[in-house]
Amino acid sequence: MIKRDNGYEEIMDTLVTRITQIEHFKHHTGCSFVNDLFEIHPYYFGRCLCSYGKKYQEFITGSPHKPECFMVEMNVLNAAFKSHPFYINNNKLKSERANEERRLCIAHNIDYKDGKNLEEICNCGVQDKFKELNHQHEDGCPITQPNFWYKPPDKAFKIFWYKTYFRDAVCTQDLNLEEFKRIIGICLQSL
Repeated sequence: MIKRDNGYEEIMDTLVTRITQIEHFKHHTGCSFVNDLFEIHPYYFGRCLCSYGKKYQEFITGSPHKPECFMVEMNVLNAAFKSHPFYINNNKLKSERANEERRLCIAHNIDYKDGKNLEEICNCGVQDKFKELNHQHEDGCPITQPNFWYKPPDKAFKIFWYKTYFRDAVCTQDLNLEEFKRIIGICLQSL
């Protein structure tokens, strides 16, 4: 994981700003750029476009989660709160929801982790069975596309982030800030 507060974000912003100037993008957080040295893409908010998503849905339809599964209970909780007409702007409802999430986590012996990605936790074994089938996303599926890919074969790496660059970022190799600055400098020269 790369921490957002270590200067990486500002360095990436230098590259993205330059790309937006060259390519005349309106919003730099949504820019997508590819050359022989590197690629940069915005976070993908959509669904899987390859056969993996279809296989998963077929599997889940044939092997539904048990009613007592944490994932099922989280989906019921989310539906109840999000169906409230004033949920989006109501901090009291959001606080109540967080308390209910914590209660569910305690009941299922699950770490709350600031409430992140709770709806993805299955404790009835269905997701484990699907993982055992070893299905993989196909090449080109936007779900697996890195947000930043430095391509030189001897020093290639990929960075994946959530929504905005370096939010919950994961890199395929360890990079210190000075090395990252040097690499982004090389990328800037390639424009």
